[in-house]
Amino acid sequence: MNIKQFLVLMRQQHLFNIIYILCTALSVAFTMTLFLVIYIKFGPIYPEENRPRLAVLSWINYTNETTQSNSKVSRALGDSIRRMPEVESLTCVSSGDANVRLPDGSFAFVKHVSTDADYWRVFGFRFLGGRAFSEAECEARSQVCVVSASLARKVFGHTDVVGRELSTESQTWQILGVVEEGSSAMSGSYAHMWTPVCTKEQIMSQTPLLGSFTLFILLRKASALDALRQRVARMEERINAASVHGADDMTLHVSGQPDYFWQSPFRINENINMMEFVREVVSMLLAFLLIPAMNMCSMVASRVNGRISEFGIRRAYGATRRQLLWQVLQENFLLTLIAGIGGLLLSYVMMITCADWLPFIFETFHFSYDEKVSIHPDMLFSGWVMGAVLVVCLVLNLVSAAVPTLWALRKPVTEEINHRR
Repeated sequence: MNIKQFLVLMRQQHLFNIIYILCTALSVAFTMTLFLVIYIKFGPIYPEENRPRLAVLSWINYTNETTQSNSKVSRALGDSIRRMPEVESLTCVSSGDANVRLPDGSFAFVKHVSTDADYWRVFGFRFLGGRAFSEAECEARSQVCVVSASLARKVFGHTDVVGRELSTESQTWQILGVVEEGSSAMSGSYAHMWTPVCTKEQIMSQTPLLGSFTLFILLRKASALDALRQRVARMEERINAASVHGADDMTLHVSGQPDYFWQSPFRINENINMMEFVREVVSMLLAFLLIPAMNMCSMVASRVNGRISEFGIRRAYGATRRQLLWQVLQENFLLTLIAGIGGLLLSYVMMITCADWLPFIFETFHFSYDEKVSIHPDMLFSGWVMGAVLVVCLVLNLVSAAVPTLWALRKPVTEEINHRR
């Protein structure tokens, strides 16, 4: 491509170029914002960097002739699954809230997680100081905790707080470690304080597999989930067969779980229903890409129509339709690439300024604990996102430039030369 000719066209048709770049940049910005939201929900982002190998078992169902019960699961079920060969590590997580006492005597409402020592193997938190609690401290019911850097700053004014005490409404905890917390958009791991749960959990239900935990399972390899599901299904059959001959006539259903981390939000009873999510994404993509591409197609058609005589003369001197089409595509791609870079930067601005609600547009409920949702750099910069920018630019370029150019070049050479003579 002749760069000098492209620069001349840029100067001659500056109004067209400005409008085209602005429209394309907005289209790319909205599309990339959608891609970033999806990446935040499902991509490998700190501290959930093991998402490709992460599976979730969040509830079980017990039924008999008169009763149906949905419940979180117990550590007993987690311990059974933990011993299966496909599992590298497994953690039981129970989320709740806590009121932490501040220096002025008031209380701050924070997210509190009760879990075990394997939690820190499943989720890759970076410790700014101290350490995680051990299995022995869980068994001893030690009053220890790990806190996030933001909670340490809120209570003590700094993060060098290992060994100090943190008070809640009901008890006092000794701080063992301080971690660099992830964003609150990371629903699986986000919390302000973590405390150990006793490994010898007291069973509060008549059925020992019902409890208050969600199981996060780190697989040895991502492809091992099918084998793990089969083992869990056989375990379910054994439990149900034993209950038929025992005093408990209730039937256990795990409904095909565990699920991949990205599948778990779409689980509805026995099925994984992603169609509503797919429809929302497709409708947004059509609005962000197809409609602007059709408008830009008419704009490019107007510009190409003004260059028909030029194309006719070049064809008379031996240029082929393919060469002329390639020239227009190159010229248009440079404009689209400039707009794509601007649109990508605009999408970053949108994500940062609208962080309190954009990452949750596909969720029905979100509670932010009265704090800003942070957007970390690893949420915005990834090879997957950059590749998506290139694909979007190519799609916009092909749709908006190829169609009107092919339509214009179908005319005979003499008609093109005499056009607007």
